[in-house]
Order: sequence, then structure tokens, then C-alpha cells
Amino acid sequence: MVLPELFPVAGGYPAEHQYIRRYWTAALGAPAVGDLLRLIRAAKLGRPIRRPLHTRDLAMFGLVGEVGSRLWVRSTVPDLPEVLLRRLPPGLRQELARV
Repeated sequence: MVLPELFPVAGGYPAEHQYIRRYWTAALGAPAVGDLLRLIRAAKLGRPIRRPLHTRDLAMFGLVGEVGSRLWVRSTVPDLPEVLLRRLPPGLRQELARV
């Protein structure tokens, strides 16, 4: 079990925002995004959860991090980085360009 801590970040999208569900899910995958959203919720509520399977993937994109035995999670989710934008299907990339 891990008790995630919320790391306040200015800017980005709150966990409930459609951008995360539409674009991050398409680029990173539903299981990883589900882990991210569960971590954010647990951190907000101050509740421990099982260490997510996709912690490493989330850390690779700066969404979570570890300091010693502590796990932090961003309070908001940023725009997709360029490397993930390239994973989107062409239609979603075009849609996102119009947003």
C-alpha cells in the first residue's frame, strides 16, 4: 500500500477534465490513466491505495514521482508531450490541433 501525496502544480487540467480522458487515454492507455486518476483521488482524500502497476509509465511523463518511500502525484495533468502526441491517431491529432 502507498499513501500518495498531492503535488500542487499551476496550470494543467483537473482530473475530471475531458482532455485527460480523451487524449491522455488514447496516447498512454486506459489502464495507466485509470491508475493516475485513482492516485489523484486517493491523494485528495488522504487514503492509501495499492501501488499502481503503471507507476513507472506515469513517472516517465512526470505525472508521479518517488522521493524515498513517498509517492507524489501532480494535482493537475499537463498537455500531452510531443512524444505522446505522435502516438495519437491522425484524426485525434487533428482534433487536438483545433482545441
